Amino acid sequence: METNILFPSIAHIVNILAGIMLVSSLLVLTQKGMHACINLFIIHSFFLSLVMAVVAFGMHEPHLYIGFLLTLMLKVGLIPGMLFWLIKEIKVNREVQFYINTSSSLLIAGALTVFSFYITHRVFPTGAPFSQAALTMALAMMLIGFFIMISRTKALTQMLGFLFMENSLFFLASITTFGIPFFIEVSISFDVLVALLIMGIFLFKINQTFHHINVSQLQENKE
Repeated sequence: METNILFPSIAHIVNILAGIMLVSSLLVLTQKGMHACINLFIIHSFFLSLVMAVVAFGMHEPHLYIGFLLTLMLKVGLIPGMLFWLIKEIKVNREVQFYINTSSSLLIAGALTVFSFYITHRVFPTGAPFSQAALTMALAMMLIGFFIMISRTKALTQMLGFLFMENSLFFLASITTFGIPFFIEVSISFDVLVALLIMGIFLFKINQTFHHINVSQLQENKE
């Protein structure tokens, strides 16, 4: 009974937090500065952790509190710190050029959001966990994260797109299944951390060899 009473207000809070996460994803498409992009990832991760805390409290899912703490430590603290260190070491502060310009990127992101709205309202019933708005924003953020990966020339920004996608998957798991099992959650978090370490080492070596990390120029070198 208590859960049913809490459910509408919890769903409303989750929608607000998801809206902020979606806006931070969209703002990445307008930024050229690497520091600004990483700061937006910190905001995205922080509100993801708040979503986990709200769902844990409202739906009585204690294991999500551990997900909340892991997200704060890894995605708000450790991973951004590693990215800031990597920027300092390879001396790349700006995304000088995009494959797709800012205006077109925002139009495509808007189209992806509309597409997400269409999909969630066709696939998920009205009585789905939480609301269709939260599901729409979760899918939209995943698609926008993927779009960031394919529309940016710097490998570091493409890594950020991957991290936004991964955050969105955690968000979707939190609101649909009320969290994935703890051990899987921990293993995925550390897999992402290890993958980021490996990618960071590769980027550092690539920058040492070619003096840039522009993906399109690397493709030209290969040819």
